[in-house]
Amino acid sequence: MLETGINIITQNLATMPNSPGIYKMLGGNKEFLYIGKAKNLKKRLTSYTKVNNMNPRIKKMVSLISSIEINITKTEIEALLLESNLIKQNKPRFNILLRDDKSFPYILLRKNHKWPQIVKHRGKKSLEEEYYGPFASAVAVNKAVSVLQKAFPLRSCSDQILKNRTRPCLEYQIKRCSGPCVGRIKKNKYDEIVNEARNFLKGRSKYIQESLSEKMQTASNQQEYETAASYRDRLQALTFIQTKQNINLNHNTEADIIAIYIQGNQACINLTIFRAGQHYGSKNYFFSNIENEKNDVVLEAFISQFYQNNIPPKIIMVNINLNQKQVIEKTLSKIRSKLVKIELPIQGYKKQIISDAFNNAKNALIRRINEKSSNLSLLNQLRNTIGNKEKINRIEVYDNSHVSGSSQVGAMIVFGSNGFDRSNYRKFTIKSKIKPGDDYGMMREVLTRRIEKLSKENATKPDLIILDGGKGQLTIIKEIFQKYNINDINYITIAKGKERKPGKEKIINSNGKIIPINPKSPVFFFIQRLRDESHRFAINFHRLKRSKNNFTNPLDQIPGIGAKRKKSLLHHFGSAEETKRAGLSDLERVDGISKIMAETIYNFFHDNK
Repeated sequence: MLETGINIITQNLATMPNSPGIYKMLGGNKEFLYIGKAKNLKKRLTSYTKVNNMNPRIKKMVSLISSIEINITKTEIEALLLESNLIKQNKPRFNILLRDDKSFPYILLRKNHKWPQIVKHRGKKSLEEEYYGPFASAVAVNKAVSVLQKAFPLRSCSDQILKNRTRPCLEYQIKRCSGPCVGRIKKNKYDEIVNEARNFLKGRSKYIQESLSEKMQTASNQQEYETAASYRDRLQALTFIQTKQNINLNHNTEADIIAIYIQGNQACINLTIFRAGQHYGSKNYFFSNIENEKNDVVLEAFISQFYQNNIPPKIIMVNINLNQKQVIEKTLSKIRSKLVKIELPIQGYKKQIISDAFNNAKNALIRRINEKSSNLSLLNQLRNTIGNKEKINRIEVYDNSHVSGSSQVGAMIVFGSNGFDRSNYRKFTIKSKIKPGDDYGMMREVLTRRIEKLSKENATKPDLIILDGGKGQLTIIKEIFQKYNINDINYITIAKGKERKPGKEKIINSNGKIIPINPKSPVFFFIQRLRDESHRFAINFHRLKRSKNNFTNPLDQIPGIGAKRKKSLLHHFGSAEETKRAGLSDLERVDGISKIMAETIYNFFHDNK
């Protein structure tokens, strides 16, 4: 009750200090309802006792409070840092949460090799290497690397490929690499290109352009027309990169452009990244259930959480005034160890950039709302078609993939009102000792593992499960549901029709009866789309698994087998496959392989029997 929650807050006010710090609102089972920071804890908590100032979300939160905990800090900046960390760790129900906290990709220019490499990098950084970014997405950084190689033909291949190459690869043929692997370029010339790429990535594009132009002219004057043509091609590629930039800031500008748009109880924040004056891509972040929350509160929450995982730039441009601007600036400056400024542009090219970001946020949210409306309509039509009693909010679709029983995997995709929920997709490597190619056994393992996890973690259950298969898969899911006493999840299967032709599929309900659906109806296409997405996801995972297995030598997985013994085995038998077929006495005859080690190798390949 709201009155009970207000009474709990009032009781705590008697001992509440007038200090900066963070407060934690806890529910009946000690779950985190809300974590907030305050310059003055007593004054801030007093505001939660004034009913007239509360929006519906805050009223609901206060009504669920059973206790309050506080942490006193020395400064408001320290409180903001602690608040962001605790929100990230505990994900309180009523906080505005940044759910997508993946690190951003960078361009990596490796220096620890004779022939430096240019590649995409995501994750931990090394002090020995050079990183340029961040880029807003993997697509943006992949495109950047691809275009950069046209202007600066540096290798992107691995050290192993570089070492073993005997003739130029396709990258060299299409002029995206200068061929250091086969001696097509001298070391000093390659280093020149490395330095040019480095200067360009640091924003010195004008200097590079002038330098390439001068080299082209010199080569032409000396009648070295082939060399001049290569400089011309690089110059054209460089010009192309620069003309692709819509709006460029000053060459040394390092800024993030952040704009918010709110409609109803949903918000979209667009983040656009500029580094060295160049556009490094943009990304949209969506928030729901923010009813009656002010724009600045949502944007402040986003900025505080976002820069817990990402280094703040020199300048952050926003499209609205922030009440906590000074505190956030000081906090971000502490994270960066350099001054960070938050600006609200009101005129000129900066105003244009922030307006573009706002329009991107607005258009993205409107599209999302329209898509959600369409998705809700499809979910409702599906519910009526299959006779589901309850509303369908979440669908899980399962599929398996293998080639002749090798690299067996399972996959699960999720669909909800916001469309395909890729953050909740799951991959399953088949672990049980089933017969290779046993589709039923694979599906049994995948579903069992998923149901067990749902039971243990109390995670969000699906309202409908769709299996790619026929009555065999239907029997399996029935048995599993009976075993775990599940009766609140509906399920159907989609069986391939005659000659496996699209449009001939049969949709079978939990009772084993075929559901009559017009193959040209939106619902039928919707079910096909769900099945195809699960199929795509399963196949991609299988291909990844298979490619890894192709490059893995099973000898490396045997305990006690190092480089020396591996070499002896390969020299003796010729391959890992022949080693697998060898008997105990054959293995004992290999140099450096003792009787005990021979048994270890033999048991490894014969399931320890």
